[in-house]
Amino acid sequence: MQLPNIDSIQQQYEHVYVSPHLDDVVLSCAGRILQQKNQGETVLIVTAFTGDTQKAWSHLHLKSHNLPNMEQRRAEERRAMDYLGVDHLLLGYPEVLFRSDAPAIFSSSCTHVRRRDIVLCEELLRNIRTVCQVAQVRILYLPLAVGNHADHQIIFKLGEHFLSHCELPLKLVYYEDVPYVFVPHLINYRLKRLRGRAWAENLSETEARLSDTPVLREIVELYYGLTALPTVESQTSLRKGLLFLVVAFRALSAAMMPGFGPSGCTGRKLSPEICDVSAEAEEKAEAIRQYRSQVPLLFRENEPLMDIYSQYSQNLGAAPGQFLERYWRVIERPYT
Repeated sequence: MQLPNIDSIQQQYEHVYVSPHLDDVVLSCAGRILQQKNQGETVLIVTAFTGDTQKAWSHLHLKSHNLPNMEQRRAEERRAMDYLGVDHLLLGYPEVLFRSDAPAIFSSSCTHVRRRDIVLCEELLRNIRTVCQVAQVRILYLPLAVGNHADHQIIFKLGEHFLSHCELPLKLVYYEDVPYVFVPHLINYRLKRLRGRAWAENLSETEARLSDTPVLREIVELYYGLTALPTVESQTSLRKGLLFLVVAFRALSAAMMPGFGPSGCTGRKLSPEICDVSAEAEEKAEAIRQYRSQVPLLFRENEPLMDIYSQYSQNLGAAPGQFLERYWRVIERPYT
């Protein structure tokens, strides 16, 4: 059921997932959500950036045929939530595509929260804090912000407040962002940034091997992984070239300065939680298919939907036919 506003929350929710966009939580967490529902636990999904733009479409980088139809996307969200059988709440903020004058391929990526978004962050924080208070939430799930999407970074940074300034008795868990986590090396770069010298703890055997890849090879693999995404594949050669420079800079920065810059959970250990969702794989795929406008933008047309999830699961150590999701639980004990 879609809740009209925060004031309409009338029950306790054991699990609250915060989704930057209309699809992120389902893409990343549908298996675990289905398990929780099957166990009789209560789940609420709160999606932040669901509104239409409030300014005229005059940007040269946006062409009319590329504009997201937010009404259609909200309808897809309702279908996916109904399929999962969970309650959901839309906060109605405009996504970064509507807040930035930069080309979309670059405006959506950053390593920090932009100054112009500070007021938005403060308002979001108040809303999520109120949701957690009213819902008496037990576990709050936020995106790990793999891929550094600006909107994902904003939601990720909410965790800093809940860890440092919030008296609510809740646990904080980060989920790995799909589809960014499918791109080679992106998860390793993110963990390097967040965990500094301890970033490689608890990686799977496959990921550990990837972490030893020479930097120049990492750059090439990362670039081809990014440009294979349908949304990037359609960009001009010039923008792909600029993307290559950005990728190279970030790869070199991650290699030379792990843990450099603000992380949002500095000094706290992240412990991985592997969730076997093999029994829920078909239902998860069907929930994802409800986002009919987004699936062609996120997955290749000739590639079965769950094949890429299977490869991701095998990177985490899964056996053939096994499907996994990975989460990162925050442990309060700081590094020593």
